[in-house]
Amino acid sequence: MRKKYLSALLFGALLFASAGTFTSCKDYDDDISNLQGQIDGVAADVADLQAQINAGKWITNVAAIEGGFTVTFSDGQTFNIVNGAPGTQITIGEDGYWYFDGEKSDYLAVANGETGKINVPYVNTEDGYWYFYNEEGEAVKSAYKAVGAAYAVAANGGYNLYLPNENGEMNEAIFLPGAGASITDMELTDLNGEIEHPNQLYIYNDEFVFKSKTTDIKSASDWNGTKKLPADESMVYSTNELGLRINPTNVDGTDVEYVLTTSQNNTLSHIVLKASEYTELLKSRAAYGNGLYKLKMDNTVLSANEAKDVNADLGKYMNAYFAVNADRTIRTDYQVQMMGFAEAEDLKYLVVKALEGGTAGVGSTNCVWEKVKVGQTYKVEAVEASSLYDMYFVVDDATKDAYDVVVDNENRTFTVNKNPDSSSLEAKLPITIYTAANDGTVNKTVITLSLDAAIPSTGEYAEITTDVSTKKDFSFDLATMKEGLGDLQSWLLNVDLANVDYALYKKYENGKLSEEVANAFTSKLFTATVVAADGKTPTSDVNKAANIKIAIDNSKASAVGMELDKTYYLEVTYKSKKDGVSVLNTSVVPVKFTAPAFAELFTIKAGYTNAGEDIINAYFYDKDAQGKGVTAVQLKRYFEESPNYFDTIAYQEGNVDDTNKKATDLFTQLSMGTTDFSAIEMDLKGDFNADKGEVPAGYGKVVTINVTDDDYQGWKYTTEGDDTYSFQIRLMSPIYEGTVAPAEGNSIVINGNELKNGFNITSDMIIGADYNGNKYNVVPDRVGTNDLGNVNGVVVDGKAAWAEPQIEYAVPQFDKNKYIKELKVTAASSKEGKVTNGTFNLKGESISQDVTFDMPVKVRDIWGYELTVNVPVTITRTAE
Repeated sequence: MRKKYLSALLFGALLFASAGTFTSCKDYDDDISNLQGQIDGVAADVADLQAQINAGKWITNVAAIEGGFTVTFSDGQTFNIVNGAPGTQITIGEDGYWYFDGEKSDYLAVANGETGKINVPYVNTEDGYWYFYNEEGEAVKSAYKAVGAAYAVAANGGYNLYLPNENGEMNEAIFLPGAGASITDMELTDLNGEIEHPNQLYIYNDEFVFKSKTTDIKSASDWNGTKKLPADESMVYSTNELGLRINPTNVDGTDVEYVLTTSQNNTLSHIVLKASEYTELLKSRAAYGNGLYKLKMDNTVLSANEAKDVNADLGKYMNAYFAVNADRTIRTDYQVQMMGFAEAEDLKYLVVKALEGGTAGVGSTNCVWEKVKVGQTYKVEAVEASSLYDMYFVVDDATKDAYDVVVDNENRTFTVNKNPDSSSLEAKLPITIYTAANDGTVNKTVITLSLDAAIPSTGEYAEITTDVSTKKDFSFDLATMKEGLGDLQSWLLNVDLANVDYALYKKYENGKLSEEVANAFTSKLFTATVVAADGKTPTSDVNKAANIKIAIDNSKASAVGMELDKTYYLEVTYKSKKDGVSVLNTSVVPVKFTAPAFAELFTIKAGYTNAGEDIINAYFYDKDAQGKGVTAVQLKRYFEESPNYFDTIAYQEGNVDDTNKKATDLFTQLSMGTTDFSAIEMDLKGDFNADKGEVPAGYGKVVTINVTDDDYQGWKYTTEGDDTYSFQIRLMSPIYEGTVAPAEGNSIVINGNELKNGFNITSDMIIGADYNGNKYNVVPDRVGTNDLGNVNGVVVDGKAAWAEPQIEYAVPQFDKNKYIKELKVTAASSKEGKVTNGTFNLKGESISQDVTFDMPVKVRDIWGYELTVNVPVTITRTAE
């Protein structure tokens, strides 16, 4: 009888009476005692159970506890229901009949002609009896009456749970889905080409007649396999394999029964397929992999009548198309074509795919399977899988003890757990494999297992993180590897630490390395050295060796194509000193290389930003060969730390500050092709009239600049944003952002009497300062070479010039009330090497009383910006 994973015995914990689940007609008057007292508590449990189902979960395991059971759901959550009463399960047996606690009834499980699902028996709420369905689909009253108990009927991929109400009457069934009912989608697949006939079903059949080709087994009763050999003239049926994908992928497809059904809901007799999980394509192990399965009918012995049913169906549905039907709840498309009987293959070869030379002719006695690894489990399969009925292994006791050989005949696997020859590592041992083919042929095959020199290791290294900007090497210990060795003594006796191989890989999945990083070690990006406990002294002495140090040369990273923040896998291969080639064992060390993000390589110098903001205030300083000011800044000037090279520098898209123009409309970026950060210049562009006090639209506006570099010294950035640094800057003139003011006090004082004949404002009276408070003379203080003539309506007498290199000229302007009638700038003069500063000469009318007014002073810098400042001037009245 086929067992479902949700045991009905456990569901019996929901029973509300001490009597058995089913009561025949003769005892229907049995008293139901203490019914109401049990209802409330169990109803709450069932409500909680139903809530889990409503949340999309399904039952994966059930375990009995005292007085009830624990249900485990697909998310791992466990759930207890306790009532204390025993119970009974209703299931479908392999012969298609309903069974009561394993006892066969007279009622056949019948599929619904329209839906293809099993017609589930139910309790008639009027008379309290169980009703089953006949082959015509009609409900038939049974001899079983439901008393105050709970029942679980297993069918259609789940369980129908029946519970009585407070009057002992059955409520409608609650359906609890198992794996089959939880499948939402299924499709056939060729499993990446591995299935030879993905849409065709062949039925193999053999007449079993015992015939032994070994004296070890003289009769069928001598067979010691996992299955009893069929009687002679029995028919053994099997099928080829189909490939299946199910969703959700975490549903356990192996706990589902698969049949083949036509679109008219006709199901092939006795053809029941079983699923085995297909893991070859898995990239990582999840609950049930990636939802891929192989389907086939295992070797099944049928009676003469059952064989007639199969033969009749094959004749009836030859070339018809079927769907794979999971627990009669969900189907694939109708793509499986019935091809009928196929000639059964002869059993000729056994194979272990993971071994070199791992194929042996059935019946041979001189085959050697090479490089059997200690501690690894190997599965033996028949090449002609459809022709194998049973198989088992035999290893003599002396060999089993010496090599700790474990055989699992149920799963057809063997494992050699130790190698007793520690000095040479050479070992060979025999294993005998007995096979029984579907046609009754029994054979004995003797294989010699040749052990690999490799020593298994379970030592797992934690991931090492190395910052390549600060560390030029990393190390890992040998102790982790040694502690995991299956045979440390063999390793110590045979390892050659002067001959260790190293390789770097990008992937490590399911125990397999892939995508090797070419030239990681041959290029000298990495150089490995076995060192002593001090971490420095090289050694090949196994008694002194403690660590392996890997030196890093960043200059080779670019050529090798290394990436940051990605986990690499360093394979360390230890070899035998006997031949220098045989591999003793390997270790895999995960390593992640890190470096500062590109933005972390920049530090703005203190003093170039305003308090509370990170915007660089950049001021013009440079001039060309002719002395003309260049409205550009060297970006390097403003950074305390910055890389010398990068890939690109560009303005960030979008409008600048409070303008409606883009950065490219306002600024010119010079030397675009360079990769030298110190050579990048910025320049304002745009027409403006300095005489009217205008500046370009981008002047003093905040512009955002993005600098990118996709690697750190050859190590590629992989984390988004790590390759970009953005900063903000505003460009200004140091003079334009400065001021002009009286040298002392709040006003320049002029004697009214002197004003009539001309009053000289000297450098002692007026002073200028740039944005940073650096002072300069506003009046000419250097002997010039060129006559300025008339500047902004003011006569410049002589060859006026200014010592401050940022000043082109500075001149006073007439006040709006015309207190000043004449203005003149006198140049500086020199006598015997001593310079006498020039002046601003002012003339005006006499006044009746003291008056203070603003006299505009214009300072033009070499970048073309004119600073105009109203300087307070006071004319004092002096009695005549």
